[in-house]
Amino acid sequence: MAPLAFVVGLGVLLRWKNDDIKALGKRLLWVAVACVGIALLIPFLMPFYAWGAVLGVMLAMWTVAVTFVAFQQRLQVWSWQRLSQIPNGFYGMTLAHLGIAVFVIGITFTSVYSIERDVRLAPEETLDLFGYVFKFHGVKQTDGPNYQAQQAYLTVEYHDRIVAELHPQKRVYRVQTMPMTEAAIDAGLFRDLFVAIGEPLGDEGAWSLRIYYKSFIRWIWLGGVFMAAGGLLAATDRRYRINNKKAVAAHA
Repeated sequence: MAPLAFVVGLGVLLRWKNDDIKALGKRLLWVAVACVGIALLIPFLMPFYAWGAVLGVMLAMWTVAVTFVAFQQRLQVWSWQRLSQIPNGFYGMTLAHLGIAVFVIGITFTSVYSIERDVRLAPEETLDLFGYVFKFHGVKQTDGPNYQAQQAYLTVEYHDRIVAELHPQKRVYRVQTMPMTEAAIDAGLFRDLFVAIGEPLGDEGAWSLRIYYKSFIRWIWLGGVFMAAGGLLAATDRRYRINNKKAVAAHA
């Protein structure tokens, strides 16, 4: 994605065969400096500092900043009349490029800051992942409409406040008699928490658990939604309908 994010930023401003790369570079120098500065600061807000996160944020900020510069140049003067004169194709392109930036952030932070642990926990034991404290309270038998399950109960605390209650299950369906794992998920805009139950270990009520902390994973899907919405918005541009009518008339 790194080359694509960089080229997308330049492509917004380039006029095909009528632009000078050197002149464009001078115009965007302050944009590049600002993007690097922001990218160096943002990882300080994350659980630890990573240069991979710096690269991802820099590319995302570059895409956003250059898209904004292109929008400003197209708009020239901020007014409702001028906004209404900009074609839907340009709005769609802008939204799609913002989607690329969101997508890049999602991929970067999910890759760098996600963590997975396979652990053995007895009742009332805890596991700390980036400040999220998973506390295991045990497993009990429960019945579903067509299965029996061993259901675990965990609470998750963050800054001494319970933020999630998770109930992963290990199910055995009555017809197929095959065990299946049903993970518990607590979804959020900036992180997802997953817990899957494994096997009982020993006589102390301990179980094997697989616990995930997924950072910014929803941003991957959100970026895709923005890109798709941008494509649909661009497709409503009336210029395409006019050109299509002209082509039909010429063919007739």
